[in-house]
Amino acid sequence: MNSKSFYKSPIFVTAAVIIFFIALYQIIDAIIPFIISIIIAYTVLPLVEFLENINPLRKRWQLATRIIAIITTFIIILSVITAMLLIIIPPTIQEAKNIIDSLPTFLNNAQNSIEKLDSKYTGILTTNTYSQLNDFIGNIGTIIADFIQQSISGTLNAFNKLSTLILAIAIIPIFLFYLLKDRDRIPKEITKLFPIATRPDVTNIMAEINTVVRAYIQAQLILASAVGLLVFIGLSILGIKFPFFLGVLAAIFALVPILGPTLGAIPGILVTLATQPEYVWLVISVYVITQLFESLLLAPQIHGQKLQLHPTVIMVSLMIGSQVAGLLGLVLFPPLVAVALRIYTFYRKNN
Repeated sequence: MNSKSFYKSPIFVTAAVIIFFIALYQIIDAIIPFIISIIIAYTVLPLVEFLENINPLRKRWQLATRIIAIITTFIIILSVITAMLLIIIPPTIQEAKNIIDSLPTFLNNAQNSIEKLDSKYTGILTTNTYSQLNDFIGNIGTIIADFIQQSISGTLNAFNKLSTLILAIAIIPIFLFYLLKDRDRIPKEITKLFPIATRPDVTNIMAEINTVVRAYIQAQLILASAVGLLVFIGLSILGIKFPFFLGVLAAIFALVPILGPTLGAIPGILVTLATQPEYVWLVISVYVITQLFESLLLAPQIHGQKLQLHPTVIMVSLMIGSQVAGLLGLVLFPPLVAVALRIYTFYRKNN
């Protein structure tokens, strides 16, 4: 077997994928700032490209045009963050504080609402289901606290020291700048690290990876924004309390494929049961309609089958990702698995 055939063999590809994931697990804490930079780079890349293309001097001074576009993008990002801090964050924090302060009352009211619903619609809940639901609501405070603690501890494990956090904050904009500035050069330099015989394949694989990751990140952000907006509008129309906070929660949860919209509905339903139980079925309808709109209309159009993953594979990747990197793993592992499978498929087709 010559070297080119060996590099294309299923054994080599499988071993390379396994080694990649093992190495990723070992260094996940150290590379979190770089992962965040890559996510931001893919998010703002369309804006950078747009600013480059509208500059009439781009052909004569390509590098200067790109740097100006990147700096302009940074200014826009800072402006958006400032606007969020002034406009979005305060009401979100205030509504979250109100919910936390009223949590014991909410949970008690939610239990009473379930009892009233069960007595009104006799037989709608079996004895076992009713008991489990009551136990769940009774322990919801502990469940929420445990979930938040476990998720955040995985995501922020790399930031357990102030010096590490400061270093990460300093690294992200610098690394982001060079990612955007040298986005054409970086793939070529990476290709040079591989044997000459494999470089054409590496170039094709990197193009495939770029397509998958770029499409996934941008699609998830669009989907999350759409879900959050729809939930906010629906709850506002119904007059449900804390619509802004619940919309933000729905958007954050929607970043997680498949499970996200369902998880995002739980806080809204619990708040409604505790404050306005007569609207609970309408609120459930809002979340169901949003989920159907997202999964049947938005997701197929926006994703365009880019990931090409079966739902069960996504579920497994979510479980692994949550254990490895907490909340960040929930968002990142589906595209990582998609990339690994696309690489494997590429080698299989070209073997």
